[in-house]
Amino acid sequence: MDLSAQSAILVEAETGRVIYSKNCRNKMGMASTTKIMTALVALDKYTPGELATVSDKASRTEGSSVYLKSGEKMTVENLLYGLMLASGNDASVVIAEHLAGNEYTFVEYMNNKAISLGLNDTHFENPNGLPCDRHYTTAYDLAMITREAMKNKTFREIVSTKNKVLKSSSGENDRYIKNHNKLLWQYEGCVGVKTGFTKKDGRCLVSAAYKNGITLIAVTLKAPDDWNDHKKLFDYGFDRLSVKKVITGGKKAGNVVVNNGIFKSSECIYAEDFIISVEENDITEIKVFLPKSIDAPVKNGDTAGYARVLINGKTAGEVEIIVNTDVDLTDETRLIRQFINLLIRLIR
Repeated sequence: MDLSAQSAILVEAETGRVIYSKNCRNKMGMASTTKIMTALVALDKYTPGELATVSDKASRTEGSSVYLKSGEKMTVENLLYGLMLASGNDASVVIAEHLAGNEYTFVEYMNNKAISLGLNDTHFENPNGLPCDRHYTTAYDLAMITREAMKNKTFREIVSTKNKVLKSSSGENDRYIKNHNKLLWQYEGCVGVKTGFTKKDGRCLVSAAYKNGITLIAVTLKAPDDWNDHKKLFDYGFDRLSVKKVITGGKKAGNVVVNNGIFKSSECIYAEDFIISVEENDITEIKVFLPKSIDAPVKNGDTAGYARVLINGKTAGEVEIIVNTDVDLTDETRLIRQFINLLIRLIR
């Protein structure tokens, strides 16, 4: 694929499977795509409706801005819209100061979040992406951060919004902002996510698109023609992938022996469907893990084991396996247990 980007990746959002990559492990600057992590951390810590006060320092933040005024109050959620749609560097500082007390501590939260996601090639120095030598990521890591963020309903709502009016608590200084992500208008199925640009880092873009039950996440770093790069990536991914139901919920998964039960065994079934995106030549496999036996009594719906789904030998996910029958104790076993309990009480 001919892309302008120095580094790029396309992943399937549900599993994180890489569909296409180009230098995706190279450490590079990320500009304002940094704010995906800023929003992710903020959404972990904020309370809906809470107000944040704009500090003098935040109001003087350089670069892209939503022109917040010192002393102004705005909800954290509105600040997140300003952060993600208009790329407000000032909004990022207000969010950081409000939720962590200062930028430094908030950036620690960001770095700890990256570590918790198993991402070792990312380091943040600020919550906005202003140029800094020790502020870097990779296309792969940025895709994984975005994959995690897209699990959050509020995040998805914010980044898919095209236009928004930001209201301050005073009712004054309302601002109309427009999402910088042109793909929301240019590519059918686009659902976000974030643009970025500095002279040092070049054009950076993270986007997500949904079609036919499949969500794809694309990342490009240092991409002069990023809009077209992402269209190519999405077309490539959607052409190659289709949805496949690997497991049907309610279908028999096996039998398990029931110790001391009125029935010697119980049928077990898959608790739910397992649907996944696959390529034409993918090999899917189901491995069932059930114990040799379980002890009565058991009830319909009790967990018995699990099934692991593999694509080309790699784990794609798991589904719980449940008991499909009530199995009570035998009368003999119940009487023995009642007798033992009686003896224990008498001895005490």
